[in-house]
Amino acid sequence: MSDRGTRQAEELAGALCSLPIDQIYSSPLERALQTAAPLADSLGITVLEDDELIEADCGDWAGLTFRQVPRLRSFKRLSANPLLRRPPGGESLAEVQARMLRFIERVAGSRRGGMVAAFSHADPIKTVVAALLGCPLEAYRRLEVGVASVSAFVMDDVPLMLCHNADGRRAAEACTAYVELRSQRRQASRRTASRRTDR
Repeated sequence: MSDRGTRQAEELAGALCSLPIDQIYSSPLERALQTAAPLADSLGITVLEDDELIEADCGDWAGLTFRQVPRLRSFKRLSANPLLRRPPGGESLAEVQARMLRFIERVAGSRRGGMVAAFSHADPIKTVVAALLGCPLEAYRRLEVGVASVSAFVMDDVPLMLCHNADGRRAAEACTAYVELRSQRRQASRRTASRRTDR
C-alpha cells in the first residue's frame, strides 16, 4: 500500500473507531486487508476474511491493462450485455451482486445489535448498494465509490442508507446521528406506553 493509502486507512480508522463496531470482515485481497487493519487494531478486533467480499473475478482478463482488454473479441461480445455476461473464466456483475447479497443476508441474519464493518472493492460495493436501494443492477454505473470511502446501511425489514461514498468522519457522524435518533424514539415510545399504563 502507498503512503497515501496508509494515511487514508489510518484516517478512516480514527473516524470509525468511536462507533460500536464489534465485527470486521474483509475481502482476502491484500489492499482490502491493509485498509481494514488500522480499524481492527484500534478496536482490538480480528479481521475475518470472507471470499464473498472479493473483487469481481476477471478470469482470463486478469493482469491485462485497460488498453488491452477492449481489443479482445471476448470484450466486444461482453459489451453487448455487460451485466449478465462474464469474462472468460470470470464472473458476471449479476453474480458479483448475488454473492455480496449472500454475505449481507448471512451476517445480518446472525446479528443482535452492534455494527459490522466490511471491506470490499468498488464494483462489488456498487452492485450491492444498487440492490439495497431497490434499483436495477444497471444503476451501479451511476454510483461512485472512492478509495477508503464508506457506504453505511441499517439492515431492518427495509434497508435504510445512512451514507454513500462518504469519508470516515461523515460516515461516523451519520451512524452516530442514527443511533441517537433511534434511542430517542425508543425513549419516547416507552414514555407513551408508561402514560397509557398510568391512566
